[in-house]
Amino acid sequence: MSESGRKIIFVDGSGSGHSAAHFSDDEVYFTHQKGATNNEAEYNGVILALEHLPAGAKATIQSDSQLVVNQLNGKYRINYPHLNLKRQAILALIEKKRLDVRIEWIPREKNKADADIRNRHGASESPKKGPAKATSSINRRQKAESAAEYIKFLEAEVARLTEENKMLMKQIPKL
Repeated sequence: MSESGRKIIFVDGSGSGHSAAHFSDDEVYFTHQKGATNNEAEYNGVILALEHLPAGAKATIQSDSQLVVNQLNGKYRINYPHLNLKRQAILALIEKKRLDVRIEWIPREKNKADADIRNRHGASESPKKGPAKATSSINRRQKAESAAEYIKFLEAEVARLTEENKMLMKQIPKL
């Protein structure tokens, strides 16, 4: 925990769909979304972190994805509906749980969640991030059931919106 009483949480996502949220007390949570892009997995890491915060908590979520951090902080526009749905889910969790959350960018080498993914899934799961290293996971546990269920809901919503968008595009007259 930092000096201001804020929990520090490191999040990361890999191009293989794995996500991790590493809390400052070495509690680590994992989830996986089959077929997820790196950015989708990064968003899933944020959702995972928020789901494991108690109501009213203060936290700083740190990620090495400049894109996701800037999108969540409103500095960058989100061009894909499925990522916008994940952002909306994040904002809803923050509001529902009355969380005081800051989202900050950090360099990859300082991101503890990056190492968690590599250690759990091996270097082949995240080739851009270097070789896997040995780690002790005595105090770590996996609790991602609710995140996985929520992600399945979001995937279904993306599919529904994609179909709706296709139908609306057919209704637009061609110029």
